[in-house]
Amino acid sequence: MEITDETWEIIKNNDKNFDNKLWYGVATTKIFCRPSCVSRLPKRENVSIFQAAEQALEEGYRPCKRCRPMDKIVPNEVWVEEIDLLLKIIMMRT
Repeated sequence: MEITDETWEIIKNNDKNFDNKLWYGVATTKIFCRPSCVSRLPKRENVSIFQAAEQALEEGYRPCKRCRPMDKIVPNEVWVEEIDLLLKIIMMRT
């Protein structure tokens, strides 16, 4: 997929609102990232856009070790609910 000006701005601004909606790969490193990745900004001409992480893998890219684009993203609210539940269970046992 060709990179549009809008998509380039998303990458430049590390816009986490587009995580799990698009991924970008860097041809020179063969690494792909989430838009929110804080790694050094690549040259635009080296960037490819993917609609799915699996697509990047199929094209020979490997996941970034910094932003871990294959990992599931869980909203903070969900984490808080899970931690709260675990704390309640622990408190009931003591």
